[in-house]
Amino acid sequence: MASQPMTVDSRRAGSVVRPPTQGTSPTTARVNDTATSTMLRPSNPSRISLTIINESSAVLYVLKGNGTASASNYTYKLIQGDTLTIDDYTGQVNGVWATDPNDGAAQMTEVTP
Repeated sequence: MASQPMTVDSRRAGSVVRPPTQGTSPTTARVNDTATSTMLRPSNPSRISLTIINESSAVLYVLKGNGTASASNYTYKLIQGDTLTIDDYTGQVNGVWATDPNDGAAQMTEVTP
């Protein structure tokens, strides 16, 4: 059996070591910016990772779970051009932009086995 390369997170004391995420089926999706909370990706029990790029000039508030995303209820805050990769989470992901400039979107790639 071939050994897998390991990933080390050296940003934290007591570094976390784990095998890299493997997947062969990427799916892309795009959600236009809106000032109303909206589902970015539905739950997917097969999801390995989800990458979100904020292509809007407005701040994007991302919420893990099926609640209402807002500037006071979010998990991640992405400014224009930020990229977020979420590993090991298969639930619904919602988002809302601080304003609706209608000049961008959340570009996403979801990887499954």
